[in-house]
Amino acid sequence: MTKPTININIEDISSGSKIPLLNVDGQQNLSEGVFDTASESYETLQFDRSKLNISTYSFSGIKIVIFEGRIYQEVKIPIQDNSEYLSLAFVKSGTITTKSKRCSFEHIAKARTANLCCHCHFEGTASFSPTEHLQIVSICFPKGYLSEFDTLITQCNSYKAYGYMHIPMVNNLPMQECVDMLLNPPITDNVKQVFLKGKAYELISLSIQSM
Repeated sequence: MTKPTININIEDISSGSKIPLLNVDGQQNLSEGVFDTASESYETLQFDRSKLNISTYSFSGIKIVIFEGRIYQEVKIPIQDNSEYLSLAFVKSGTITTKSKRCSFEHIAKARTANLCCHCHFEGTASFSPTEHLQIVSICFPKGYLSEFDTLITQCNSYKAYGYMHIPMVNNLPMQECVDMLLNPPITDNVKQVFLKGKAYELISLSIQSM
């Protein structure tokens, strides 16, 4: 394959003449907002002595949600999903139980477990068991974002329960290391957002390989 050659005269540069774009530059059709920074939001839920911190990082196409806190007694939070989406849920420490209000479905996620979850207008509760240090990382994205996950969801209807479905994943060491990095990023400021987004994509890739 013949590579194109661009000849540039030094005199043209000094005189301000228009220089042709490199092919790689000319082919870029990026929107103006493609390099915008992510949006961040933080929420703290206080239940007597228990405290639950929720950090959300929203990027184009994906959202990272991190749950951390100290739970002295069981804490129940209502779930009301008004749309359809998928999530990868990684529990580093603690236990969370998801129950449906419409049927007897119950799913318990313990420490070091990971699941691919499908949410579709689900109504229920999330119960956090007592623990000194709760740590959960969830990566959310719309259905259709990756065909590999959609294929798995359509083939595993046995776990479906009125708008919620989960598929267990093998939570291997590389995945756990990514989760650790998302919980404790080694950098701050604006670079932190780039780092978190990159680690989220890496975790998504590792999850596909795991499944």
